[in-house]
Amino acid sequence: MTNAEKKAAHKCNIKDFVTKFSDPKYKTNNRKQLDEVIDYLARYGMNGSKVECSFDELLLTAKNMLLSQAAEHHLDETNTEGYGYLGNLNAQEEYDLRGFILNPVSTIKDKFANYDPYRKLQGETDPDKIKYYKDLQANAKRIGNLIKDYTEDTENEKKISTYLEVVTKIQQNLPPTTKSLDQALESNRGGVFERMFSTTSRQFTNFKTAFKDFRNPNSVYLGDINHLEKETKAYLHHVMPSFKVTDDLPTPEQFATLSGTQKGRAAFCINVLRSIKATKEIEPLKENVTEALQGQFLYNHDIVILDKEEQAPFQEQIDNDIKKAEPEVKNNKDDALLNDSVDESKELEDEMFEALTK
Repeated sequence: MTNAEKKAAHKCNIKDFVTKFSDPKYKTNNRKQLDEVIDYLARYGMNGSKVECSFDELLLTAKNMLLSQAAEHHLDETNTEGYGYLGNLNAQEEYDLRGFILNPVSTIKDKFANYDPYRKLQGETDPDKIKYYKDLQANAKRIGNLIKDYTEDTENEKKISTYLEVVTKIQQNLPPTTKSLDQALESNRGGVFERMFSTTSRQFTNFKTAFKDFRNPNSVYLGDINHLEKETKAYLHHVMPSFKVTDDLPTPEQFATLSGTQKGRAAFCINVLRSIKATKEIEPLKENVTEALQGQFLYNHDIVILDKEEQAPFQEQIDNDIKKAEPEVKNNKDDALLNDSVDESKELEDEMFEALTK
C-alpha cells in the first residue's frame, strides 16, 4: 500500500464518510455499497485510524444515508417503483440492506461477529494489505463485542433522523478541505477586534446556539428543523435587510453585497437553508420507504401487512428462495468487500462561497 492508500484506508470521520458514499456512482449501481459501508464502520478506532466522531453517530449516519438514497428514487414523480425498492440488488443484498436500514445496531453487531475480509486477499502478496485486512477483522470483532442492544424510542429516532439528514446534506456542500461542521464554523470566526470586544451580532450568536442545539441529543431543539430555519433566516436578514424571513433563499445580488466574515457566515447559513429545504422534501418519502420495508407488500394492488407470526414463514420462504437461486450466498453471508490540519485562509472561504452560490 502506498502512503496515500494507507491514509485513505484509515480515515474515519463523518465528512469523509458522507463524501465517499455520496458518490453518484451508487445511484446507478449500489450492489456493493452496503459491503463498503460495513468495511468503513469496521475501521472505527482501529490502530492507525484517527477517530473524529462517535461510533453511534457514524452508524446512524450510515443508516440514514442509505435510507435517504432509497427515498430519493421517489423524488422523480415518473418513478414507478414501489417504496420497498432498494436498487438493482440480488435477494441477499436486498435482505441485508433492509435489515441494516430497519435495525442498524443488531445488523452491524451480527455482521461484525462474522466479519471475514480474507476473500479480498486471494492472491494478495502486499504485506501491508494483508496486515490491514487482518487488523480490520480483529477490530470488527472487537466493536461487535462492545455493541449493546438498545430500546428504540420512535419519537426520538424521528428527531435524530431529521438532524442527521440536514447535517449530512450540509456536509455534502462543504469544501473538500473542510472536515467537519465545527471546523466550518470556526473558519468563519470574526477578526481579532470582534473576538476581543465581543462584538459578534446577537443574531449570529443565536444561530450558532440553534445550530448546536439542533445537534444536541439532550436539547429540546434536537432535530427541530423549524427552530433552526427561523434563527438561520434571522441572521441572513440581519446582514442582508432586503432578504425577508419569508423568502426561500437570498438572491445572488443580495449575497454579493457582503464581504469578509459576514460573507463566510452567510454562505454557511445558505448551505443550512438549502439542506433544510431538501430535508423537508425527502423526509416524508423516507417514512414511506421505512413503512414499506417494515412489512408492507403489494399483492394485486392490495396492501397486506404481515404481523410477527406471519413474518416468520414469509422470511423462511425468502431464505429458501435465496438458497435455490444463489447457492453461493450460503457461504458468503457476510461478503463485505474492503474496497491535517487545514489552512483556514481566504482561499478556503472563497471555495465555500463558490460551492454554495454557483
